[in-house]
Amino acid sequence: MVEKLTIDDFKKRVNQVFKIKLDIGDDAGRPETLELKLVEVSPLGEKRAQEEARQPFSVIFRGPGDPVLAQQICALEHVEMGRLDLFLVPVGPEKGSMLYEAVFN
Repeated sequence: MVEKLTIDDFKKRVNQVFKIKLDIGDDAGRPETLELKLVEVSPLGEKRAQEEARQPFSVIFRGPGDPVLAQQICALEHVEMGRLDLFLVPVGPEKGSMLYEAVFN
């Protein structure tokens, strides 16, 4: 399903929450679910010539400052979109939170 997603699928979901279930082991006091808010959707480069090829784009999520996820494939859950396995990269802290990016080619 991820390969069929387009920039428009995410644009209409800016400011919505996506959840990640964490494998926290025995760490007491850590949340079991991490909430990420979709805060930005941006095109990358120009639209490809082929009609069926999607335009490359990136999405930015804002999460809590702690815990910080490592660069990895994460199973995000969204109310309407269902489960999305996305490769998230932490791109840095901002105002007490952490930003994560996923790129779609």
